[in-house]
Amino acid sequence: MSSLSLFSNWKQPRALRRQLAALALGLPLSAALAIATSPQAYAAPGVVVTIKPIHSLIAAVMQGIGAPELLIEGSTSPHELALKPSQAAKLQKADLIIWVGENLESALEKPLASLGKQDGVLELMEIDGLQLLSYRDSDDWGHPDHDDHEDHHDAQHEAGHADHEEHADHADHGDHEEADHEDGHPEGAHHHTGLDAHIWLSPNNAKLIAATVAARLGAMDPDNAARYQENARALEISISALSDEINSRVAAARGTGMIVFHDAYHYFEESFDLHFEAAVSPNPEVQSGASSMSALETLVKERGIRCIFAEPQFTAKRVKLLQESSGLKIGTLDPLGADLAAGPDLYPALLTAMADAIATCAKD
Repeated sequence: MSSLSLFSNWKQPRALRRQLAALALGLPLSAALAIATSPQAYAAPGVVVTIKPIHSLIAAVMQGIGAPELLIEGSTSPHELALKPSQAAKLQKADLIIWVGENLESALEKPLASLGKQDGVLELMEIDGLQLLSYRDSDDWGHPDHDDHEDHHDAQHEAGHADHEEHADHADHGDHEEADHEDGHPEGAHHHTGLDAHIWLSPNNAKLIAATVAARLGAMDPDNAARYQENARALEISISALSDEINSRVAAARGTGMIVFHDAYHYFEESFDLHFEAAVSPNPEVQSGASSMSALETLVKERGIRCIFAEPQFTAKRVKLLQESSGLKIGTLDPLGADLAAGPDLYPALLTAMADAIATCAKD
């Protein structure tokens, strides 16, 4: 086969450039062909994703083409992010930065703006058609009303940028005082008002995120556009099957009284017809007073609540106090996958682990 006929078979410009460069360097034709057909020949854009669950979705979309980098590793809460030099360097080098938005990774708002490459930043909470729910205040808990959440994206987006002030109760006493100071993080606190940023806990949102990112990557990397789309479609099918499985796993838990550590599960509740009665810490970075703990103890008695859930990102002293005083079963819910290995398998493992924890806690 002549070099000309070989080159005419390569329709991908990037592969052609690499093959020509290899031949120009005097490499054998077989070596040039190997270089042209290697994964690097179709190198994907450099993508940085802030948190594990979203990173998992993007890793699935990019599978077989490239791999996104994860910005926030381990059990660090995005609410508490303090950007390290190594993380700042990742952001600087990235072709595309994917973050949820200022409602979650508030510490990134200024660094991202200072990069001066807004075309290379995708804020997921700005995606058209995404389901957006509000954080709940004390009046919203205990009164599930799914119809209230059928607002349009524009109205929700406007509400999310309204200014709110949250007045935490700081009347601390005895054991409650110790627990509150250990659990609370009042300095630089992330205020849980406005729109709930835990959007990935809705499988439908996850599908839309994958499709949106596939389109964005395809525009940046036309050579691999079809592959991104194929991966996104395959992911959509697998998420639909995952949703069916989770619905089956949590069926017996519906109607069981449960309390969570903080208001992070609104999307999961809406998606799987569940309802949690209250949160121990509506805002995990702001101290709750003794009066709040007393109100929760009363709620447990009045509603026959059986389960309470901690989170690995935060100390669980208040959860343990309430569990001990009320005789509740205790479990763990992790909306971020702190103990799961990053990668395309994390997202289904994350939702399955949450479903299993809920089902287990609801058992007699």
